Amino acid sequence: MKFPRGLAIDIVGGNEARLRKLIDYGVLVEVGNAVEIESDYLNFFEEVLNVNEEISVLSVQECINTLKEHIGYFLQETNPNRKTGYQDSVRQLLKKTGFRTLKNVVDLKRNMDNAYKQEPNYIIKKKKLQNLDEKGHSIRAMIRECEKLMDNEHAFFIMANDPHMARTCSDVKHDFVEAYHALMEIDRQIISYINQIDQQNQLYKKIVKLARFRMDLGRIM
Repeated sequence: MKFPRGLAIDIVGGNEARLRKLIDYGVLVEVGNAVEIESDYLNFFEEVLNVNEEISVLSVQECINTLKEHIGYFLQETNPNRKTGYQDSVRQLLKKTGFRTLKNVVDLKRNMDNAYKQEPNYIIKKKKLQNLDEKGHSIRAMIRECEKLMDNEHAFFIMANDPHMARTCSDVKHDFVEAYHALMEIDRQIISYINQIDQQNQLYKKIVKLARFRMDLGRIM
């Protein structure tokens, strides 16, 4: 989704002022002599409109694995144009990692509420919440792995020396902080839901036992 500047002007009808307005509004990003669509907009159409029932932790892990690969390619590449290409890929992958992490947290919250409010079976309801709790821990592990990657790859970020990259790293770290806070609230809510399920289940058992006792008493009398 990257276009040479001249082609981008043609796409917007030959109006350079219109292109500049898109850049100023953050819809497009300037990268050297080219422009590209801001990844948040691409992510919106590719992922936000596709509401997932499953928490896609693996998608974040795939991003992190590809990040490691492209950082390695950047450090080994000698051709300036290909080197820039790997640098752009890393920046986009970082954004996607932060975005997918937040989306997983949103999906986790929605699935948690649905499991508690819509699942009628106490045992299955509790198991679903426990499984979601484990997925929350997996999301945390992915966040820690990406944070460790950004902290350890000093050579890449020094060589990249790109203000866009620095801003992306800052944005991703902010996404992770937001995800951490949301996961803490989800943990608290899951514990509360499980406690309520246990209490409701105990009450149900007492009601059943009392009903049986009354039926037995009625037969005796």
